[in-house]
Amino acid sequence: MSTERIDLKGVAAVRLQRSRRARRLRICVLGPDTVRVVVPPRESLARAKAFVESKKEWIARQLVLLQETTLLDPDTILNTKKAESELLIRLETLSRRFGLPFSKAVIRSQKTRWASCSGKNTISLNIRLYLLPPPLADYVMLHELVHTRIKAHGPAFWNTLEGFMEDAKHRDRELRRFRLT
Repeated sequence: MSTERIDLKGVAAVRLQRSRRARRLRICVLGPDTVRVVVPPRESLARAKAFVESKKEWIARQLVLLQETTLLDPDTILNTKKAESELLIRLETLSRRFGLPFSKAVIRSQKTRWASCSGKNTISLNIRLYLLPPPLADYVMLHELVHTRIKAHGPAFWNTLEGFMEDAKHRDRELRRFRLT
């Protein structure tokens, strides 16, 4: 995986990063000084640079949003054990309410995911969920609970999720306003 840096004058430094797995150009605004563009193997760096330049205003808006919505580091949660306990109680409540059992739940401090569900139905929750508005935290947990039945994000998954939570897609869009870094 090779990298190259470019400077978007007045906005941010951007790191172009080649990835063998990438299928398209993708911009990731990860932090105030961390803007990464994932470049597929067959894409030219010149085209990647032009793409970044064309998205300069979008990147600037994302950086402003990031400052407004970055969540606190989990170390700043005064009572981590209380946060863990409340998250696990809420997950169990949602599981019982919707009839979506899981095998095990763990709390982690992840940098890139709010939560996940393994093939064996172990749900991993990010401690930062505790800092989200409760409706969004509930959305994340219910999303993972639906994965105990349907693993992929196809139409059946979204139909099932929306059957449990009518505004699921709206909450999904709202969640994107919040950053993990």
